[in-house]
Amino acid sequence: MTIAQDFLTQTEALKQLYSFDERNDEPVKIEAYLEQYPFLIPLLHEAYPKIRQYFPDADLYLEVFRFYDTGGDEIQMFAKIAPTCEPEESVQVLNRFDHEWWYEASERAQRKMEIMVMYK
Repeated sequence: MTIAQDFLTQTEALKQLYSFDERNDEPVKIEAYLEQYPFLIPLLHEAYPKIRQYFPDADLYLEVFRFYDTGGDEIQMFAKIAPTCEPEESVQVLNRFDHEWWYEASERAQRKMEIMVMYK
């Protein structure tokens, strides 16, 4: 298997776990971002069962966002959790998730990805 085939296999597997939320006006697509920062792929695979422990029924999305208020130079991926619980509860659950797993794991994201709760 070539590197390109392996990348396609891994990104297709991610599409089974997360919805790819690609804005029409965002020039950087999720697959291009993952190709640029391939270390995020195994982290996203690892994050999925961890997120499910805390948010078993939530929809999960990936989005790449460009921060235009910083001159458009900063681009970041967000793994968004759309919880089914009330906002107050989701904040408490996210805090537990952060403290029990994400804060330590996030170092491997090298500031290129964040995990957040977002109600759709």
